[in-house]
Amino acid sequence: MLSCNRAPGLVRPEDILTYDFDGNPTTPTDKRSYLERFIRSEIYRARPDVMSVVHSHSQSVIPFGVTGQRLRPTFHMSGFLGSGLALFEIREAGGNTDMLIRDSGLGKALAAALASHHCPVH
Repeated sequence: MLSCNRAPGLVRPEDILTYDFDGNPTTPTDKRSYLERFIRSEIYRARPDVMSVVHSHSQSVIPFGVTGQRLRPTFHMSGFLGSGLALFEIREAGGNTDMLIRDSGLGKALAAALASHHCPVH
């Protein structure tokens, strides 16, 4: 489940869409889908143990994706980072792109980079 392409503060219950593992809506809709829905579909396909995917552009995390520095847990609420993070370099999977996971090929590459880790940083 994922909302249609809408600002988070404007999402209504009827804006929530369901998708299959190919990133396609399961019911016909005229609502625009998020391009990066393939992050979710391919992680769910590759990792049946994953129950939810949070996609964030947190300004405090982005530097770890571009510097290669390891993001480490520093307090109890971040203990899930103890297993380490996966670093996904989109250029290795798709060349020079717009940095969006906009198709299943890039989604599969991200899911493969995730491996057994809890979080990918790209």
